[in-house]
Amino acid sequence: LEPGSLAATRGGKSPGTSTTAATTIEMPPRNDGLDPPSDHTFYGLINGCIEDVICQGYGRDKWHEVKERAGCGDVEDGDFVISQKYSSDLTYKILGAITEVLKITAEEALEATGEGFINSWCVKHDYVDLLRSQGKNMRELLGNMDKMHAYLRRAKMPGMSPPCFKVEDASDGRGFVLHYWSFRAGLAPLAKGVVQAVGRMLFNTEFRMEGGGAS
Repeated sequence: LEPGSLAATRGGKSPGTSTTAATTIEMPPRNDGLDPPSDHTFYGLINGCIEDVICQGYGRDKWHEVKERAGCGDVEDGDFVISQKYSSDLTYKILGAITEVLKITAEEALEATGEGFINSWCVKHDYVDLLRSQGKNMRELLGNMDKMHAYLRRAKMPGMSPPCFKVEDASDGRGFVLHYWSFRAGLAPLAKGVVQAVGRMLFNTEFRMEGGGAS
């Protein structure tokens, strides 16, 4: 498991005006009853989301270069199937190739993927209303993520192993602490990108975040 926590404060309507509540909390064990994935796979929606982010932000030629370096140049554009499982090795190779081709860090690549998942993939596949229905504010929405993932696991993607979220008030009262668990290592920056994009899209609010306790 990869435990992590993100301390978040609401910033207001304009970017760059908020401060961050830095909070580190001892992580309790994950207790949602899900077993770790036995086949080391990701659903294709992750690879497809990465493709959208690269093509929209850097151009299709850069995406082709990323595919070649990752060893999947034979995959046609748009051919990653949402509901099909792909080796996690391939996804990590794609992310590694992105850092080489675009000269950005792995954290930056993952954060951009998280933002693109909301801004592009969820819009394209009509998941925004489902997200909006999870809460009237960010804290409530994040607190309902496990229920939403359980629904998607039953109805759309059997066998998926989603991350797990828990929300608590920050000790200093300046926001909240989001606990994040994943069976897959190194994906906390992706969760950060998701939270930032949801804040902007659904609540017209910037959230400043700071990691704590991640391994």
